[in-house]
Amino acid sequence: MGPIWGLTRGDLDLLIVLYFAVWFLGARFLLDRLVHKPLAIRLLRASLINDEARQSKMGKCSESMWKLTYYVSVQPWVPSIIKQPSVQKFSIWRNYATNFCRSKC
Repeated sequence: MGPIWGLTRGDLDLLIVLYFAVWFLGARFLLDRLVHKPLAIRLLRASLINDEARQSKMGKCSESMWKLTYYVSVQPWVPSIIKQPSVQKFSIWRNYATNFCRSKC
């Protein structure tokens, strides 16, 4: 009996990646327009600099906020990965054949 909808594991993984990519583009656009840019404008409004420098600093500030968003969202997964025993982490590589220089090098 085949999988539902005729999708194999690789096809399902590809669909998940594509859905995530589309979702991430939409989330990035909305967060950039509704959160990061307005916050950068508010943070940089008090500084007395010309428009070109302010635009450049707003872009840098917005990208720094994206880095902060990424690091804050990744941090909850780091302890869960570290807490796993090493047997679980590397169970995929159990049957991996290492052929380093067994034949003519």
